[in-house]
Amino acid sequence: MEVGTVMGDELMWDTFFGNYLPKIFFLLLPIFALLTSWVFKRKHRGYVANLILALHYHGFVFLVLIAYLLVSNFVVSMGWGGANAIALSAVGFWSAAYLYIAFKRVYGISHRALLWRYLLLLMLYVFVILVAVFVLLAAVTLRS
Repeated sequence: MEVGTVMGDELMWDTFFGNYLPKIFFLLLPIFALLTSWVFKRKHRGYVANLILALHYHGFVFLVLIAYLLVSNFVVSMGWGGANAIALSAVGFWSAAYLYIAFKRVYGISHRALLWRYLLLLMLYVFVILVAVFVLLAAVTLRS
């Protein structure tokens, strides 16, 4: 494998995660709100309320990811790769728990009723994210 190819691949990934991924999540905000409206449709919350919740949650995730990136750069520079994986896992768990707690407070339903809706919403949203990332990666790869 040539050094130029590796450097080009790193540049492509840096460009993808630095430029495109935040834009994907911004564009997916209305879809998240729509999915939330659909999954919690019997709770009589309007689309705008769900859009506000989506903005709030995605803003939280971006702040947590910024903190993770700062910590990650320090951890990697110190050579503690294992700690970086633990920190990333903690960010994922914290973000998921935050969304569950937010839904519990906003919709005020039982844990049993919330859990299946929460899991369904996560599965649907992860699927939408994967499709969006796949399409964008295909477009970026074909363009270069």
